[in-house]
Amino acid sequence: MTDHATLLWLPDALRDAGLAVAELHGWKLNQQGYYWTDEDDTHDRYQGDPVGWMWHHTATSGFTPYVKNAKGQSKANLFMGLARGNRLYQEGGGEPTVVFASGGPGNFTAGAGKRYVMRDLVARDRRFIGPQHQADDVPSWYGNRYYGSTETVHLGDGSLMHPGVWDMQLQVAVLLSEHFGWSAWRHIGHLDHTKRKVDPRVAQGAPYTIGHMQDQVEALLSGPEAFMGWTMKEGDGVGRPLNCIRWAQAALNGFRAQHPSGSRDPIAVTGVFGPETTAAVTDYQRGAQFNRLGEWDNGDPDDDNDNGDWGQIDAMTAVYIGRFHPEADHTPPGTVTPHGSNMHTAAYALAPHGPKSHTEDYAAKDHAASHTIV
Repeated sequence: MTDHATLLWLPDALRDAGLAVAELHGWKLNQQGYYWTDEDDTHDRYQGDPVGWMWHHTATSGFTPYVKNAKGQSKANLFMGLARGNRLYQEGGGEPTVVFASGGPGNFTAGAGKRYVMRDLVARDRRFIGPQHQADDVPSWYGNRYYGSTETVHLGDGSLMHPGVWDMQLQVAVLLSEHFGWSAWRHIGHLDHTKRKVDPRVAQGAPYTIGHMQDQVEALLSGPEAFMGWTMKEGDGVGRPLNCIRWAQAALNGFRAQHPSGSRDPIAVTGVFGPETTAAVTDYQRGAQFNRLGEWDNGDPDDDNDNGDWGQIDAMTAVYIGRFHPEADHTPPGTVTPHGSNMHTAAYALAPHGPKSHTEDYAAKDHAASHTIV
């Protein structure tokens, strides 16, 4: 059987972002003869891409990922949860982990639903504000070949999703969007596709979790300019990681990589402004001759003359992430723009080496999983 090409880049991109990844044996293969199909019902065999991505919960507190179940059915491309042994769990300890189970469409995933959501909204990068209230199409139309899918281990009872697993979902969504050129609106919940379903339903963003997730993905794709007007300081993000802090941490890591010293190790990109981030900010601000140390004052977005420290954040992200205004002469003192830089995607905030084209030849690159789930 032939490998589906569209997701072969993703495991390495997730590892580069610091996530734990496991690849089930056989996940790359075409399991049931399905091809990714576009909104016009055409496909490019094994080279095709999904139209969008559907997010589910398993409705269980523990789950064993599989390529095919006992009936030979493939369900999700990715499973997520806290890994302990060969199972994923909702809580109780373990490392947030992404498990790759299928590179192609499942025949047991989206199921019957409303075609217009895919054709008229998702495929056109237009937001669908759900949940779905209409009955499924008659005759039945199935979304399996059009949507990629993630099953996250959670009861779906409205309780809190583990913050590390939630953050992992956002990272995966951003990488998928950047790679395929999608907006945040390409990510939908199962409850948008059919009124028969409620997932994903967790405390984050309740009662319409997917809308909250879309907003956070949009903010990450928009870049740090979406957070103009914020002041970031130690203690921010505790209990609820903030994307603006994530951008600042990623930019600081770029600065520290270009200007190493004994104390300039990379800091964790967590979205939480802790002592490590305070020290890194202070180190950078001393070199840039800031008047105030240890905080980021992003200025007043309604006052063109009040940029606070924003010009410095702008410059750092332009140089080290390349997200916006790379042509502006805002380079902070002592910084060097990387030669041959082509870093223009939000994924650099999460994956330092960026997404890879799925057209690359992976035949000789069968990378081992971070750990094995069998």
